[in-house]
This record gives sequence, structure tokens and C-alpha cells, in this order.
Amino acid sequence: MRRLLAAGGILAMLLGVVTSGTGAGGPVSSVVQTLGNDYFLLVAVGGVAAAGAMLATASGSAETMNQVSTPDPEGPVTVPAAGDRLDQRLSTWQLRLPLFGAESREAVRDRLRSAAVGTVRRTDSCSRTDAAEQVAAGEWTDDERAAAFVADGHLTLGATVRAPRYARHTVDAIEALDAGDATGGGET
Repeated sequence: MRRLLAAGGILAMLLGVVTSGTGAGGPVSSVVQTLGNDYFLLVAVGGVAAAGAMLATASGSAETMNQVSTPDPEGPVTVPAAGDRLDQRLSTWQLRLPLFGAESREAVRDRLRSAAVGTVRRTDSCSRTDAAEQVAAGEWTDDERAAAFVADGHLTLGATVRAPRYARHTVDAIEALDAGDATGGGET
């Protein structure tokens, strides 16, 4: 089909070249005399052009064309809510055991200690070292449970057994400090 269209195009181009160089008495004037009017010649040329357009359209039908399909739009990515892992760790009963829950408890303490240092650093406009010293000494909040939970050293037996409660106090104190409460949460 493409070869037929190419041949027709080349033939039309050659016909145009031949007829343009012959002057006024060439093949075009004889065709006009045969048809009787130059408008009929225009209709004949338009008919040939329309037939060529129909052939070109038919050759590009859906069966013969390879079109690119658009990909599916990107869907939303589901992620856990902030604090879900902390809530899961705080809800385990192993966290309360002095010996068996030590690793999990220390992971919670380290994470909350890091959050407390970052919050103190941001709210007090101090260096990371100064903020870490305040948190380690328990001077960053008035809440004794929160201060004890993230301070340096080992937790008391009472704090170990009540680790989830102390951790929640620490979270509240960090949120209060971040919100601008000078007491850092206080006793609840």
C-alpha cells in the first residue's frame, strides 16, 4: 500500500514538472478543451487528491498502526502513620520486663532521647551538644518521669515496670516543649 502511494506521488510530481515547462499550448490546455471548462480540471485534480487522502487514511488503520499506550497514573503510596512503630513497641508486655525487654526499651529511649535533643536544640536555639547535656541531666522539662526516662543512666525498677507510661510522658513533654509550653508538659 505504501509503495502504491509512493508511486502515485512520484507520478504526480513528474506530471507537474512536465506540464509546467511546456508553456500555454501544452497538455493542460488540451485537457481543458477536452473537458470543456477549467473548473472540471480542478474537480478532477481534487478528486485524485481526495482518493489519495482516502488511501492514506485506509493504510493507517488501527490494525496496521503501533501506537504507544499511556501508562497508568501513579497511585498513592500507603505509609504507616507517624508514631505507629513507637505505639507498637509501647504496647508490648516485654517492654516492662527488667531483663528481657531491655533492648526494646533502650531503642524507645534512644529514639525519644534523640527527639528531645532535637526539640531542645530547636526551641532553645542552642548547639546539639548543649541540648544533649540538658536532656542527659534531666533539665529540659519539669516532668520528672519524662526527664528520668531519657536521662543518662539506668532506669529504676519502678521506671522499668512503668516504661510505657514514662515513654508517653516523654512524648507529651516533647510535644509541649515544641508547642512552646515552658514547663515541657508537666505532671499528668
